[in-house]
Amino acid sequence: LERNDEAIAELRAGVEAEPDDADMHYQLGVTLHSAGQKEEARLVMLKVLQMDASERGEVPDPTYQETQDLRTRFEDVLEDLPEPLMRMLAGSPIVVQGQPTAEQIQGGIDPRGVVALVGRPAGSDDDPELERVVIMRELLLEEIEDDEEIPEAFVADLVMEMRRFFNMEELGFSVVG
Repeated sequence: LERNDEAIAELRAGVEAEPDDADMHYQLGVTLHSAGQKEEARLVMLKVLQMDASERGEVPDPTYQETQDLRTRFEDVLEDLPEPLMRMLAGSPIVVQGQPTAEQIQGGIDPRGVVALVGRPAGSDDDPELERVVIMRELLLEEIEDDEEIPEAFVADLVMEMRRFFNMEELGFSVVG
């Protein structure tokens, strides 16, 4: 509705009233980003990462078997993408980690995203340079109820990340069935 300033003011009031509510911080970060206030959004998202990690506790590294399984499932999703989108991701290593790092959040990824594209995102003067695709195992497990939901979780977050990384706001998807 193009009312970002109003939304930001309301969310700031909400964060002030409920400073321990990570969801409120998250919504503020999303809205700041949407309003073009990317640096402040990153600071808020770093706070969200810290709050979520504190609530989550120790997250073990993914096992070799988990890593292989998630890579295979993600590659299966990639095979179903339209050719132009698949080419944008082709050749990039797929890494599985437990949860995002502060460095990745500073790079612009979503602290609650299951899929992250890491590298140099599209900018006003630079072409994007994708270094790797990262799957956040712990965030995936929090998002799904059973393994059958993994492809849908991958697709939804991949579309959001491709919008951000490649500056493709028009990118969308639909489910036919």
